[in-house]
Amino acid sequence: MTTEAGDTERRMLLAFRVDGKARPKGSFEAIPVRKRNGRLGIWWKPSSPDCALWATHVKVAAEGAVSLVGSTVGDVTGFPTVLPVRVVARFGFKRPGRTTVEGNEYAPISRTTFGDVDKLVRNILDALTVAGVYRDDCLVTKVDAEKLYVTDGEVAHTMIEVWEDW
Repeated sequence: MTTEAGDTERRMLLAFRVDGKARPKGSFEAIPVRKRNGRLGIWWKPSSPDCALWATHVKVAAEGAVSLVGSTVGDVTGFPTVLPVRVVARFGFKRPGRTTVEGNEYAPISRTTFGDVDKLVRNILDALTVAGVYRDDCLVTKVDAEKLYVTDGEVAHTMIEVWEDW
């Protein structure tokens, strides 16, 4: 396994790539509905309908990565882990035409539009729970997330790493 430099050595448990534009797990919209019994109720509609589809892509990619690693992670634990982990996510988005790099020394590297980074991460953490990477996302003690532009010709994608944090 890969180790990280620092005071203590940490091992990378998983690393995988999810192709496609990352979708945030945003807020919910409250819609009043009439129940069968005649009472008024509320239906919570996700504000981003594509978030569930993208979470499914993350889940499938994570399950594939877990199956490649196997059921054990060293001699400490297996999946789903019940020990603290750190999640690293690099969200790569396509660059809009107006921000081309060629001949523009001020072209941004980081993306500052579409999707709050915390809502993008929320979708990943929930999907990793469903995929069985860890028992619950409360086990995530650290998150390192970044929104970047991919290079020209490259497809939008997200790189996800899960590191031990014990």
